[in-house]
Amino acid sequence: MKTVKFFGAFILAATMLLACGDAPEVEVTTPEVQEEVKTGPSGLYGVDAEKSSIAWEGNMMKVAGTSLYSHTGTLTLAEGKIQVENGEISGGGIIVDMTTLATTDDEGNYDSANGKGRDALVGQLSSPDFFDVASYPTASFEITGYDGSSVSGKLTIRGVSQDAKATVTNMTVGANDLKLTATMQFDRQAFGVAFSMANAMDVRDKFIDDTITMN
Repeated sequence: MKTVKFFGAFILAATMLLACGDAPEVEVTTPEVQEEVKTGPSGLYGVDAEKSSIAWEGNMMKVAGTSLYSHTGTLTLAEGKIQVENGEISGGGIIVDMTTLATTDDEGNYDSANGKGRDALVGQLSSPDFFDVASYPTASFEITGYDGSSVSGKLTIRGVSQDAKATVTNMTVGANDLKLTATMQFDRQAFGVAFSMANAMDVRDKFIDDTITMN
């Protein structure tokens, strides 16, 4: 038993001496990380305005974060182009025809008998109090970037441009066509889409949520 202990101690000492001596240099290299090469269709895709649309939603009278009711509607695209590189969006933009503003929500949200029907709402939204369609018949979104899930760019409404982002919820890219859906929210106050409130007692704007959603 003593011999085994001694032999073990001898091996340990020899190992320590070798570690303290001039050990040969070992070159350590880091393996190269291969960058993923993205492949897919590339090209400039023109928007088919007849097959494309925008659905909008505006909420009214929020109480404790919950809207009592909302108005919904549609807008038509005037034109647009989307640049794609290797299957991913790289640029482009769309122009929206604001003169096509229409409503789609339930009739129960209107009081037609008292002159507050759909036409009255469209007229109000088209007036200088809101989108001022006569002076600004179009709105636009210019794409400046894409991170794989969201498109960033410049949203222009009433001649005012602000940074905005649209979350892409579905996209398929083929050699000859591109289909995508996306959701965007913007603060209407940032674009002057609000009652002028020249009269300090006019509190109508307070009943409308500032966030407008577009799909």
